[in-house]
Amino acid sequence: MKTVAIIAEYNPFHNGHEYQLRTISQYFTEMNPQAADDVVRVVIQSGPFVQRGTPALLDTFTRAEMAVLGGADVVVELPTLFATGSAEIFGTGGVRLAHGLGADYLAFGAEPQVTTEEPISTLLMKLAQHTTTEDYEQAVQKYLKKKVFYGTALTKALTDAYPEAAALLDKPNALLGLEYCKAIVRHAPNMEPITIERNSDYNTTDLNSDNPSATAIRAQVAKILHDDDMGPHLLEQLLAAMPKNVQDKFMEAIFQGALTDEERFFDFVLLESRLASESSLEELADFGEGLASLWHRSSMEPTWDALVKEVKSKRYSYARLQRMAAYLLLRIKADVRRDAHFTGPTYTRLLAFNDKGRKWLKATEETRTIPIINKWAPFAKHPEKIVGDFNAPLVATSIAIDQRATAIQRLCFVNPDYRRGDSYLLYGPRYIK
Repeated sequence: MKTVAIIAEYNPFHNGHEYQLRTISQYFTEMNPQAADDVVRVVIQSGPFVQRGTPALLDTFTRAEMAVLGGADVVVELPTLFATGSAEIFGTGGVRLAHGLGADYLAFGAEPQVTTEEPISTLLMKLAQHTTTEDYEQAVQKYLKKKVFYGTALTKALTDAYPEAAALLDKPNALLGLEYCKAIVRHAPNMEPITIERNSDYNTTDLNSDNPSATAIRAQVAKILHDDDMGPHLLEQLLAAMPKNVQDKFMEAIFQGALTDEERFFDFVLLESRLASESSLEELADFGEGLASLWHRSSMEPTWDALVKEVKSKRYSYARLQRMAAYLLLRIKADVRRDAHFTGPTYTRLLAFNDKGRKWLKATEETRTIPIINKWAPFAKHPEKIVGDFNAPLVATSIAIDQRATAIQRLCFVNPDYRRGDSYLLYGPRYIK
């Protein structure tokens, strides 16, 4: 039995995600038709919050169920401390969790090949190996002294050594893929990366494109929420962006109001920003370098966009500021995030599975080095019974952050009936026949 891990957010699940899962199946069928049925696709999915620093559109279990309906065999949760991190923290946490689950392969999306005849995965592994050298570190520091974004400094340092990678590294998915490969080099050297060529534009907001992105779907849902635009044409466009077997689950969430309104989230961010002291902000992840003071002074702005306009600069990207908003509400301190990044995930929660997934869960029970939690409530109360006393304070903090993330996401839901703060205790893994 071969395990293929996919690190994903599915925010929400759409045709491009189904294409990736189907392509993985085809990849192994072409390699060895007799062994194709022994390949298990294990998705490591973000929980209530996603890497961009906001609550996911749909709740964790609904997204996981849609993933299994769309082709996954098992879906487990990437703890919030990693799911809300930078590309490095997100990618490294996901790879280390995949390694702990015994993954043989890591599959991820990549842009169409544009720069070299060698496979993208091969080039990314070369780049990943280069990041371990002293020459690379010196080049990064050189660019950071020029006050460029941290990500830009990394990219320039790599293209100095590998000019043929410049066009590839200009793509957001390639940068995340590079972080995956760096984590493989450091933590899972026997894991093999597999790149699946993307068939949609990651950042497009056009729902009329051939393969609309999750960004486009969320933009149209926001339009429905705030412009009251729910005409049949828009509904058809939304449904066309998703596989047929997940459409009912998505529309159920839309019509029941069981989905996030980001405007509520950012109002909570403004409120917490005004209530927090500058000294408490300084303890949070990414609030160093004088940002705590600037954020505190800007918290009286009337809107989130106005606050960002005051804080954003050449050094601080919008993506970083948005993640800082999550750290503020989730109370993720700098030292906690640092320790988590050093230690890696120590547990994961089972979200959804099918028959093949059930067999995998049983077959790998003795070989997994990271436990999969089936029943959350007893685990949250006594985590030491499953993970032991190693790093007990960090585990307890991670659990509290996971629960806080669920409570905050629920409070952002459109329909008050779905805003219970203890919903993380009310749901268990979903078995999809």
